Amino acid sequence: MCENALTMRHQLKSLIEHGTQPHVTLQVLPFNTGQHAEVGGSLTLYTLLDAPKVAYEEGSRSGNIIEDRDAVAEREENYDLLRAMALSPRDSEAVIRAAMKDWTSCRPPRT
Repeated sequence: MCENALTMRHQLKSLIEHGTQPHVTLQVLPFNTGQHAEVGGSLTLYTLLDAPKVAYEEGSRSGNIIEDRDAVAEREENYDLLRAMALSPRDSEAVIRAAMKDWTSCRPPRT
């Protein structure tokens, strides 16, 4: 269990380090916001020079490139809603730092 705690703490520290870079905005979406349209996978939106926007969705077993303008616009709207529901970058960092404290011992975090 101690190895798991050390690994989790290292991953959280890495998030903080990467999240302070100028081109990165780190926001935590709390569980209490409930279900949302993008639950269960990841979404990447690409804005390309001289080309229409593209979305890429990835789940645990597959990935899908989306080029249909309406479908991309829907994902973009979902993304904007998620950002609006997420904690601010400052509050997100505070949540991550608090979680790091929970992972300082060899016991699992409080639930």
